Amino acid sequence: MKNVFEPDFDANSLADMYVAKHIIPLKHRDYGLHIAVATVNKLDFVVSCNMGHIDKRKPMIGTGFINLRAGYRNIGICSSMEVIEFDK
Repeated sequence: MKNVFEPDFDANSLADMYVAKHIIPLKHRDYGLHIAVATVNKLDFVVSCNMGHIDKRKPMIGTGFINLRAGYRNIGICSSMEVIEFDK
């Protein structure tokens, strides 16, 4: 069975924090929302297929820091190529 997670108040608040702290640009807030939804729902990773803005060092570190300050745990962010390479 597949789980589909919808953005809730907590995820939207977390995404807003990413933008407010300049971790995720406002024009890419939806990418931050993906990370926030995964964080709030206690997922381990976000795999970015075409969101190159989030699988870089600044968003990885910055979202992790904000997550911890907000009472959540840090989650991994990686590109699809990293997953494919790891699976070999």
